[in-house]
Amino acid sequence: MPHPNVLLNTITLTLLSVVSMETSAQVEEEIEVIEVYAQKRKQSINDVAIAVKPISGQVITDAALKDTTELGNLVANVKISQNAAEGTPPAVSIRGVGLVDYNTANTSPVGVYLDGISVGSANNQIINLFDVEQVEVLKGPQGTLFGRNTTGGAILVRTARPTDGNFASVSVGGGSDSLTRARTMLNYSLDQNSAVRLAASHNNYEYTTYNLQPDAPEAYMEQNDVRLSYFGEFDKFSVFVKLDYGHWNGLVQPVGNIGLFSNPLDGSLCSPAQAGTSNCVDALGFNIGSDDFWAVRVNNYQKHHSISKGVTTEVAYALDDRSQLIYLGAFNRLDRIHGFNCDGSPFSLCEGELGLKNEKLVNELRFEQSMETGFLTVGLFQLEERIYQDNFNDLLRDFRGTPNGASAATFFYDNDIKVKSMALFGQYEYEISEHTDVLVGVRYSDEKVSYDSFSYLNVPFGDNLAGILVPAYDIEGKESDSNLSGKLSVIHKVKPDKSVYYSLSNGVKSGGYNGGFLISKDAAIQASYDPKN
Repeated sequence: MPHPNVLLNTITLTLLSVVSMETSAQVEEEIEVIEVYAQKRKQSINDVAIAVKPISGQVITDAALKDTTELGNLVANVKISQNAAEGTPPAVSIRGVGLVDYNTANTSPVGVYLDGISVGSANNQIINLFDVEQVEVLKGPQGTLFGRNTTGGAILVRTARPTDGNFASVSVGGGSDSLTRARTMLNYSLDQNSAVRLAASHNNYEYTTYNLQPDAPEAYMEQNDVRLSYFGEFDKFSVFVKLDYGHWNGLVQPVGNIGLFSNPLDGSLCSPAQAGTSNCVDALGFNIGSDDFWAVRVNNYQKHHSISKGVTTEVAYALDDRSQLIYLGAFNRLDRIHGFNCDGSPFSLCEGELGLKNEKLVNELRFEQSMETGFLTVGLFQLEERIYQDNFNDLLRDFRGTPNGASAATFFYDNDIKVKSMALFGQYEYEISEHTDVLVGVRYSDEKVSYDSFSYLNVPFGDNLAGILVPAYDIEGKESDSNLSGKLSVIHKVKPDKSVYYSLSNGVKSGGYNGGFLISKDAAIQASYDPKN
């Protein structure tokens, strides 16, 4: 007779085996279908030969993500930072391909798309994530369907569309650094075919740094965004229209001053263990007087103010049961003033302002046809963008009227940059067998970038401490290129929820003009750059 424990173990294992088999059968019947828009139409993620990471709106809400700069917290091999304080263009990197410059004239090699529309230059890549249906991060070149400046990948943000029913939601919250947050949404059905949706977001918070300078205000940011959208679905066509408005205001996040010298007069450096503590000073002998990493001591009056507004339209028209035309169009404008304090002290030694007016117009027309053994996408794309910069950097103002006043100067550097881009693209997916597809795609792009860069200086002259204006440079130029990008991929579905694929694709980082802080005509001439594959 078997030992009682052996018999008990046998019965337990048998029961576990039965339960496991039943659970497995249920899992196979209830496999979750994850749908993505990585190829500009809704598909199962198992049918797409792209390294894509979808993030649902609920996950974004649960993780309390504020905007696109925080997506790196949820996606591997994605790093997004703001190098010149919040409100400036973010530095987005996917798999090590990205941009590490806060100049408002730059375009990132990682594209960001909002409801299918390219946001254009890096200025528009900060998107507050409220009432969002899904975000997708596409890794690797996406040059065929998404075009220019997606050599590192693309980030697709899809806002929640109006839907059937009348319902609303309100959420409020708070957190550290005096954070207050409120979000609201109202969905209303106009009739059985159409609905409208109103969504709004409010954020107000102070930065993690705190200011030791007496009577200096704490830096903060207040962000208010509102979105009104309409969706109508009829017999042969559907219409989606969206209006966006954003108003951000605050005092710019101050930079910290990390002392490196034990004696700036002879250049003696602190040890690595002492660097950044109250034992060390900067080149002018200044120290904030605290060992706290988050402490600063600055004359914090630099302001951030931005207003964004835009309209987006999407119209889909069914030609027959298997084919349709889709039109996407959008116009956006961003006006921004962003001050900065680059000396990290209560003195006026390095301060300035980044002024920006950014306008963008996008049009895209696509034809899609589903066939017995494949799917065809053909399209035309057009983008026009204008970036007008109004910048200045005020150096050594406190030295004016002193024996060292001759070295003080205010640099004004303005740029007017115009981008015109056209493209023709096509992609065909062919079903070789029930479980295997081959995809071939190609895109021809033509782009022209024209720029007008001009600069002048204000310098003290004799007893005139207010200074006189001195011309520095005024140059004009163009960068133009045309190129091909393409894709070849094979995908094999092993199981309903598993597939393997091989994908070969390329993209192009467009040329342009890096109109930053340039102190000479030669530097300004060399600031243009060629496209990169």
